[in-house]
Amino acid sequence: MIMNKIKKILKFCTLKKYDTSSALGREQERYRIISLSVISSLISKILSLLSLILTVSLTLPYLGQERFGVWMTITSLGAALTFLDLGIGNALTNRIAHSFACGKNLKMSRQISGGLTLLAGLSFVITAICYITSGMIDWQLVIKGINENVYAELQQSIKVFVIIFGLGIYSNGVQKVYMGIQKAYISNIVNAIFILLSIITLVISSKLHAGLPVLIVSTLGIQYISGIYLTINLIIKRLIKFTKVNIHAKREAPYLILNGFFFFILQLGTLATWSGDNFIISITLGVTYVAVFSITQRLFQISTVPLTIYNIPLWAAYADAHARNDTQFIKKTLRTSLKIVGISSFLLAFILVVFGSEVVNIWTEGKIQVPRTFIIAYALWSVIDAFSNTFASFLNGLNIVKQQMLAVVTLILIAIPAKYIIVSHFGLTVMLYCFIFIYIVNYFIWYKCSFKKHIDRQLNIRG
Repeated sequence: MIMNKIKKILKFCTLKKYDTSSALGREQERYRIISLSVISSLISKILSLLSLILTVSLTLPYLGQERFGVWMTITSLGAALTFLDLGIGNALTNRIAHSFACGKNLKMSRQISGGLTLLAGLSFVITAICYITSGMIDWQLVIKGINENVYAELQQSIKVFVIIFGLGIYSNGVQKVYMGIQKAYISNIVNAIFILLSIITLVISSKLHAGLPVLIVSTLGIQYISGIYLTINLIIKRLIKFTKVNIHAKREAPYLILNGFFFFILQLGTLATWSGDNFIISITLGVTYVAVFSITQRLFQISTVPLTIYNIPLWAAYADAHARNDTQFIKKTLRTSLKIVGISSFLLAFILVVFGSEVVNIWTEGKIQVPRTFIIAYALWSVIDAFSNTFASFLNGLNIVKQQMLAVVTLILIAIPAKYIIVSHFGLTVMLYCFIFIYIVNYFIWYKCSFKKHIDRQLNIRG
């Protein structure tokens, strides 16, 4: 039954648009966009997964576990600090999706021009602040277990990373624009091309035994250039206009900053889930354990990546349906997505529990051992995370963001201190189980007290 539902969605995969003058045509068009986004994202994610696999197999042998752990710690900071865009990118998605659904093309062009101008300025300021600050920090006090020979390379790597990270903030924002205009598949294809280029440069760099700064440029640096290409494409399509761009930026700033603040807090919640774990582990147990945790994260991307591919396009589809008052599509799509994600996540988690240890052993050539108990704990989290992401796409599409923000605040206040204390005394596995318990209890309470009421209100009022 699940496979039939998937086939039903994928049959709409065509470049030819459907007639959106009827409710049926609009539904078919949304499924067409979802199908194209899923397939293009699948290609992009497969290449990204290949890049992650090659990152380990090509660089770990000559870098060693310590330098490899340093690299993983630095790159994990990029995921942990994505909130520094202040949520403006995500706010742009809903803003633009509504104008697109209502056919307000001129207004949409002004929103894109003003929003990206604001985001570009923010990226520059954040890059400058982070670059200056990075030179003032004694990183040996922040990351445990770093010897003097590695420390100089660490400092240089962080400065290079900060510059690339600033470009990444803008690049991610441009991709959010493409989600809003229902063209996420275009940004996915462009991303895939630049990921492929980064794989080529990674292979060349590893053959030359390049240091960490070069590896950062040849991977993240190449990938983030995609944002520049996507911006040029928007200019060619006349969706970005430089006329009165400063005025448009000022007009968009109040909305994007206010609504972006809610997404900003939500992004902080990523720190309480897994993006900040490498940093917490590095300052408590040392970078050796970061390698163990990072390998497990990458192993479970076999499960999380396909489900993320499916979930991401749903946000824009929900937003479009919400703007057009199509509650029937929203309800039907949510039910279908929860079934698909539920069965798929359980199946993939089970496979990784059975074969995960052996895969890691072969993958790292026996250099890193991951306890099966930790793999089981991460498998449980992968299932919970899959359901959570599916539901979050639904809430984001309905613009129920403030309530998610409040739920994340309580999660942050409880989970981050708990992780720090528990991992210091009881290790990785116990830390993960405790976090899972905290996560479930937190969101169950918030669903009963807040989410359900606002969901009913949105669907009933607009229905």
